[in-house]
Order: sequence, then structure tokens, then C-alpha cells
Amino acid sequence: MCGGCLGRERRLAERALVKEGKLLPPVPGAAQDPKDDFPVAKDPKPGQCMYADCGISMSVDAEVPETTCEQCVRRLTATQRRLPGRPPGARNKPKLKVPDETLTQQPVVSPEKPLEAPKKRKRSSPYPTYQCLDALLNDFGTRFHDFIEAQSYYFLLRGGIGPQPPAEAMFDFSGEYSVVAVDLDVVARKAQIELGVHDVKDAVARAGGLEFSPTSWLSILGKPGGVVTRFACVHLVNVFLPIRVPPGHPPNPAHPKSMQGELEVAVLPDDSHKYFAGEKTIVRFRLVG
Repeated sequence: MCGGCLGRERRLAERALVKEGKLLPPVPGAAQDPKDDFPVAKDPKPGQCMYADCGISMSVDAEVPETTCEQCVRRLTATQRRLPGRPPGARNKPKLKVPDETLTQQPVVSPEKPLEAPKKRKRSSPYPTYQCLDALLNDFGTRFHDFIEAQSYYFLLRGGIGPQPPAEAMFDFSGEYSVVAVDLDVVARKAQIELGVHDVKDAVARAGGLEFSPTSWLSILGKPGGVVTRFACVHLVNVFLPIRVPPGHPPNPAHPKSMQGELEVAVLPDDSHKYFAGEKTIVRFRLVG
């Protein structure tokens, strides 16, 4: 049965109850609300409910006048639940009355928090870290020349009579630096990486006065995804031996000493930065002899 038929059946039942004296007759001058089927007073008094069959007193508010009491609101809600087109058990949530001050009040805009500078992830490396390749080469050149000079001073201060074979010595240098890269896939850029590695090899040779063999050995690292290239060299060092020199001969004759060297340049992905992909280059050089 539709909502209109339900309302008509209810009105007929109310008229029958009025005839039997079981229900009070409707208030004269009241109009029927077609939507809710409730009698509405034509001239509702201020502070009273708008429905003629209620008339309950309410608080008078000059700014937001109330026309319906809470009891009639619940009654209207129950009626709407019986209207067609609404699912069984549907309920209307009561709307909260919002004061005008809340509606006109501007939202408080909190100041934006300044962006923090990106922080590098903490990582540990067994090699000294340099800011760039130039800083690494400057330190390498200084340490290598100091090593060669220290050998000469050592043999001069040993003393003794006659030539003495120079003792074995080893020079070891390790360092790394990082740059911003296109991506972290180093192996996919192997051809470009090899060109950069040969540039690093030439720069190390100039810094130490070395001459590397044109032959190189290349290896691919699986898990880190890096490229490792090795170069070999033979370096002759003039060592001054403390021997007695006859008069008229040049003092402290030099003795050439052959040393074997190996340069290893490894290029690995560097994900230490929060936003940018990086490329880490590790330079290791050893000279023994």
C-alpha cells in the first residue's frame, strides 16, 4: 500500500474513533500537512509547536525561532520511515543545530611547516669518503710522493758499509666518492661506466707519475649490481743507498727498485640519498716491492 493510501486509511480510522467518542475531534482552524498528514495551526503562537494537536510550549529564540517540538520531530521521523521508496529500518539522523557564530567564523589556518632538508641515510663504509674525484686525487698524490721520499730517507739513514738490498715496502691507498646518477642500474650503463673508469685511471697515473698497462680486467658484481675494473703497472723507484764513494765520484748513487702495482676501480649504485639516485666510485691502489 502506498503512502497516500496509508494516510487516507488512517484518517478514516480517526473519523470513526471521533464518532465513537474515543478520540477528540480536530482543532477548528487547523490545516492538514499533506506531506506529514499532521494538523498544522494556521496562526501558530510564538513559543508553541506549529502542530495544532500538540501546542507544547518551547523556548523563544529571536534569532533562530523553533517551530516544532522534539516530540513532533520524532513523530515526523517515524512517519517518514513508513514512506514508500525507503528501505526497511532506515532512520533519519537528527541534524544538529549549528550556531551562526560557527557558520560565520573563518577557519583557522595554521602556518605551514617549513620543509626539512633531505637527510642522508646512515651507512658505514670501510673506505675514506671524499667529496669529489679531485679531492681524492690530491690526497693520493700527496701520500704517494711522501711514500717514495720516505723510502729514500730510510735507506740513507740505515748506515752501514757497502751496498745493501732495499727492503720490501708496500703502499696502500683506498678512497671513495659519490655523484648523482641517472638511475641505480649501473650494469645497464656498463659502456658509459667503462669510459669513466679509464678517465679515473688516467687521472691516477698523472697524480702519481705511474704508467699502467693498456690491458684491463673487468668483473660484474651480481647482488650490488656494480662494475669492477683492474689495471696493472710496474713502477721504478730510485733508492739512494748509503755506501762509501771514492773521491771524485757523485755521492749517494741511486739504485733502481722495481715495484708492482695494481689499481682497482669499482662503480656501485649509491642509494644513500633520500630523493636522488647515486653512483659510488671506489678507488684502491697497491704498490709492493
